[in-house]
Amino acid sequence: MPANCDWMDASKTVILVNYEGNWTWDEFFAVADRGRELANSVPHRVDYILDMRHAIQPNKGSTMTNSRTVMAKRAANSGIFVTLTTPFVKVMLNVFKNFDREHGSIMYAATSIDEAKALIAKVQMKYIAKV
Repeated sequence: MPANCDWMDASKTVILVNYEGNWTWDEFFAVADRGRELANSVPHRVDYILDMRHAIQPNKGSTMTNSRTVMAKRAANSGIFVTLTTPFVKVMLNVFKNFDREHGSIMYAATSIDEAKALIAKVQMKYIAKV
């Protein structure tokens, strides 16, 4: 399947979502449902890494509309969403954050798993300090 997700760590704090090659919006929604099920299965905060580095986005359908639909249905214990992508798309996502007041504060972009993990650790430290 071109889109799948599962726990990235044994403590079930990060969900890794992988997109490979061609995928459809139906697969996008199905993997989002699976991620929500995983997040709802634990009582603590869950962050997400969305690896889109080897994905080919569908030609039809609105990325912004479909992404907002999924974000609106995210699990209550969802933390941040870090998208792994190319440097160019990373810049575009960072610009988008400024225009989406509702979801922009929980959306991040990185170009590697290590960068994504570092972002999650940094945000989790801020979250723990507030709690």
